[in-house]
Amino acid sequence: MKLLLPLLFLLFQAIILHSDKNWIPIAPINKTQTSKSTTHLDVNLSQVEPINDMIKNATVVKQLIDATRNKERPVTNDKNWFILHTEQSK
Repeated sequence: MKLLLPLLFLLFQAIILHSDKNWIPIAPINKTQTSKSTTHLDVNLSQVEPINDMIKNATVVKQLIDATRNKERPVTNDKNWFILHTEQSK
């Protein structure tokens, strides 16, 4: 037991010293940036025109669907209904 405690102490000290040497410092979150970051959109201009054409085609299709949906269907009643006169209705 007398030999175990100093060995554990030396082991823990060696681990602490080794980890202190390999420690990665953490930068504070509120550190101000010195250079302004410029964001450029990576847009391929050759793809813009086909996308616009697709959007135009989609709006035309939507207008056609809406135009056909708004039409009222003619009401045709093919059934021949007979009015029954009962004693209550006379």
